[in-house]
Amino acid sequence: MALTLRILLLSLSLILSGSLYASGMATKAIAGADKSTESQPGQPEMRPGILPIAASIVPGIAFHGSGHLVAGNYKAARDLLITEGASIILILAVGVPALMTGNSAVLVPAVYPLGFLGVGHFVSSWFADFAGVAGLGLITAPAVNPNQRTWLAAGYIKHDDTESDMYGFYRFDGKFATENFFVRGLFDLEEKRTYQQFGLDTGYRVLRPKWADLYATLESRHEMSYEGFSLTSVNALAEFTLYPENLTSYFSKSLRGIAFFTTAGTGRQYIHLRSPPNFKSDAYFANLVLMHGMRVRVTRFTELSSAFNFRKDNILGGASILGGTFVHQAEIFIGKFFTRVTLEHGRGYRLFMLAGVNW
Repeated sequence: MALTLRILLLSLSLILSGSLYASGMATKAIAGADKSTESQPGQPEMRPGILPIAASIVPGIAFHGSGHLVAGNYKAARDLLITEGASIILILAVGVPALMTGNSAVLVPAVYPLGFLGVGHFVSSWFADFAGVAGLGLITAPAVNPNQRTWLAAGYIKHDDTESDMYGFYRFDGKFATENFFVRGLFDLEEKRTYQQFGLDTGYRVLRPKWADLYATLESRHEMSYEGFSLTSVNALAEFTLYPENLTSYFSKSLRGIAFFTTAGTGRQYIHLRSPPNFKSDAYFANLVLMHGMRVRVTRFTELSSAFNFRKDNILGGASILGGTFVHQAEIFIGKFFTRVTLEHGRGYRLFMLAGVNW
């Protein structure tokens, strides 16, 4: 267990370095696109077209940058292809050890973050190619990090996980945030009042360039059951968000309102069979949290996001999950009021419906 934790911590440090490297590659690609445009005076600004869009799909799904290549942005196309190659190398960093060790329980989980980062940036580099030539920036609004919003909200969670007999929770959610700091508290109550969950999150923005955010976040949950046991989970997370629109003037138009985010973390979950909890003697196991996705601020009234969420920790009902789920979210803003609908699926499903007010 100690060896696994040390390898996990090393892998998490690598995923942060990899995120910064990928963002640097994106910067290089964007700068290349600018130079390509500037080197030809009088060249019209790139506009959406059928051929670049089609090329970004076929053969662009296999050769990233094909859309920009057809549109005439040769350097951007070249560097998107280089980024794709780097992501494939990271994917192989998981595939090769898994093949050589026969899916070793000790080694493979330790390199999951590298492969996860590779898959995430493989998808992101393709989407950046497609979005850059499709003209999505013509309708989007500037992206906003949710960690910089203050809100008070309440809602309902429809729960249908195959490993749990719980079907619904009432949620109360409050968050206070400044530009660089946030603290969030939440309370979930099972509709039959058999389970309760308390949550407290706090984070600080340690990386502050205009084109990216990196938050160091502490996530904690405590769940109590009428059956007499309880669970406590504490995770340390790194939440990295890249804003291509703020890198250069070119992407400020073509990728406006689009943000790519990666979350990685580790921690512990304690199982308390007696009350009060005893953290020195109670059983525990290691948590692993990985997420990669994108947010699109479609208009100033609507935001959409989609992500792949890989977690090994507690979920509502105390079930343990080692696998991935997909998380899709739609949010509508009317003045200071907002409504958020989130669907998580992969093993059963969870549907979150939340309404609240922003400050």
